[in-house]
Amino acid sequence: MKIGKILVTAVVLTLLGTWSYSVDRTSEVRYRDNGDGTVTDCKSGLVWLKNANCLESCGGAKPDSYGRLSWKDAARWLAGLRSGRCGLKDGSKAGDWRLPTKAEFEAMVAEAKSRGYDNPPLTNAAGTAQWTKNGDAFDNVSQVLYWTSTSAPDEANMVAVLVTSGDFTYCDTGGSYNVWPVRHGR
Repeated sequence: MKIGKILVTAVVLTLLGTWSYSVDRTSEVRYRDNGDGTVTDCKSGLVWLKNANCLESCGGAKPDSYGRLSWKDAARWLAGLRSGRCGLKDGSKAGDWRLPTKAEFEAMVAEAKSRGYDNPPLTNAAGTAQWTKNGDAFDNVSQVLYWTSTSAPDEANMVAVLVTSGDFTYCDTGGSYNVWPVRHGR
């Protein structure tokens, strides 16, 4: 017996407003390339920037040659990210993008880590093997530290994820790390 699609709709309250999105729990793929510079995580409903290391200037902030930004500059950069930047053709507006939480990064790497994948702990678009190349589903995944929006227990530092292992560490906001933007689906 074949079961039809199950869509889960959630309403998320954030400091920036209310977002509503649907998650297709029966999707046969893990990540769907939307063809507009974004990739949808079919398990969480989150939309990730396809280019995991965009070097373009946004919001008056410019990443260094490795794609790193300080915490303060990362916030400015994200506030300016919109359609027309970083390969985006999705109609997003300035303010739509944000840093992922620690939990959102954990969800992204958990399945890959459970299969023993590391360096990086990401699956391919189908979710059947380890991510190994640009275009399946992401581009320019740097094996470095990426900022999250989660603060450390001491609140003086922020949590960052080391993409080579999927492990988390506390980083001083004066340091410079990479930014991999995310937004809720529409």
